[in-house]
Amino acid sequence: MIDEPQFNPWVSRHSRFLDQLWTFDRVNPGRPPSFFRINWSQPLGGGAALTDARFATLLKTGRELIYMLMTAPPAGRRRHRSTSAISASQHLFAFYRWLSANGYTRIADVDADATSGYQRSLLARRTRKGRPLQPNTLAGYFIVLLDLHRFRERLSDGLAEHPFHGLELQELLGSLAPTGEIPHIPMDLAVPFVMVAVRWVREHGPEIAAALERAEDAYGAAADQGRGRSACEIAAARALREFRFDRPPVLQGEPASEFLTGLLQLRLLVRLATTASFIVLAALTGMRLSELLRLEEDCLEQVPLEDGSGNNLLYLRGILLKTAGTPHGDRVRWVAGIDGPDNHVRAAVELVRRLTAGVRKRSNAKRLFLAIALREGKRPPDTPGGHTINWRVNAFARTVGVARPWRFSCHQFRKTFARFVAVGDKTGLLALKQHFKHVSIAMTDRYVGRDLELLELVDAEKQHGIRQALDELLGADCLAGKLGEQIVARNHRFRGRAGEQVRNDYVNMVLEETDLVVLPHEYGYCVYRNEVARCGGIWARVGLSTCIGCSNFAVGPAHAPFWERRRHDGRELLVELESLPGREPAAAAIRDMITQADTVFARIQAGVAQP
Repeated sequence: MIDEPQFNPWVSRHSRFLDQLWTFDRVNPGRPPSFFRINWSQPLGGGAALTDARFATLLKTGRELIYMLMTAPPAGRRRHRSTSAISASQHLFAFYRWLSANGYTRIADVDADATSGYQRSLLARRTRKGRPLQPNTLAGYFIVLLDLHRFRERLSDGLAEHPFHGLELQELLGSLAPTGEIPHIPMDLAVPFVMVAVRWVREHGPEIAAALERAEDAYGAAADQGRGRSACEIAAARALREFRFDRPPVLQGEPASEFLTGLLQLRLLVRLATTASFIVLAALTGMRLSELLRLEEDCLEQVPLEDGSGNNLLYLRGILLKTAGTPHGDRVRWVAGIDGPDNHVRAAVELVRRLTAGVRKRSNAKRLFLAIALREGKRPPDTPGGHTINWRVNAFARTVGVARPWRFSCHQFRKTFARFVAVGDKTGLLALKQHFKHVSIAMTDRYVGRDLELLELVDAEKQHGIRQALDELLGADCLAGKLGEQIVARNHRFRGRAGEQVRNDYVNMVLEETDLVVLPHEYGYCVYRNEVARCGGIWARVGLSTCIGCSNFAVGPAHAPFWERRRHDGRELLVELESLPGREPAAAAIRDMITQADTVFARIQAGVAQP
């Protein structure tokens, strides 16, 4: 308990303990500056405020609790950084509003039955979409109550009784469904969406950057002549009339004009190109929003490979915030594949560097992502916030078009990156496969940074993929491939609804007690056993021609689209060969391919007669 009447230490570089407003450094550029404050003059409803005299004990206890979490937490818990302290204060204020509405002015007067009422009110709350609060959201509210009880002897006021009748947090949340998990973007959406962003970075972005540079040069020349802002903008617009796109982007399904109509159109295209670069970086590195927005213009770094190839690994050098050991983050690197002109991460960084060069020059800023402007405004250039980035990503999706509706968020790209790295050789990722192969290797070597959560995400996705594969293989009554035929002959007890629990228990045992390797391909599964592997464990030998005759290979119903497409493509090729001389050797090979596809396709289709 803090009793000294003059106790008024610094809580940040800007604020002291007794200040009405605690202001912190803006360590996360994904949040607006207004987020980094704790306002102790908090409204409590009915015209009351926390700074009113009757709530003096609540105010003092609240300051003590947040300060204690920041400076002297209990054993086993890390000190709260500013963002965690701000979050804890918001959950505390929610409890204080409930106390005020129910006539309490002291926490000690609240018993366990009363806190159960507060718990019920939280469980009854609904989001704007009408859904219950997610378990991870509820955890924040519940932890504050537990801390008010745990630290009651060290605070001016506290909960005398355990708020949840002895239940700890995990027990309390154990019965709630994990509705708060952020999903990865489905592959049928993610791959084409990332590739469209790559096209913007590669094809449209450099032309948009050239147009912006022309407009900025004209604006600057007019400004040097002493012209006013309007005259400078007119000069910039005139310069754009002479600019012509060689490859105009497609907007809303229609090719844009080869010529720019003015500065507003240029700003729209610059925003889209910058957003495309953000998507490429997020999808191909797995970095969090806060880490991407803290990248600086010189963030690229090369590290020579030690395999004698002469190649370099490319890294993005930045600041890890969330799991860092210091309040201002740790300097780490994120792997971005083999460096070279074909590296999409390099292309995205270099494009953003060009698009923001003028703003950076005028403001002496170092950040890579900055708001685009031809001139200096009333506010200094800054990085956009998280809500702005989310809006821009969804606006980009609406502009370029996606296969089906999807609500994108920045963190989904991190989950999707882990999925990309974990799924292995999917030919749907053909244009990105080599990148992720290099990334997957580099993430386990000595060059990897300290983003351990990202490694855990990748591992979790690999385990999820193995679980799905085993569940399908064990529960199937129609499989192709040498191993597939062996499994079908022995998996009777695992099939159908009756075998669901047995199958689930067996899969859990395999995952927990063995080091089984299951490699997913679009054309089938490899349940890898080194002693019978036709590839010999050499990745360069892996391919359909090797796998199809391997004792490790199985094909399930999930792979039917590949084999149906292979059969269809073969038939079309035969038609095209009819008019060509000397076609018979090629036609024979294609007929073999069709026969193989027919055989596999028939075996994996339930109810189809076996050939």
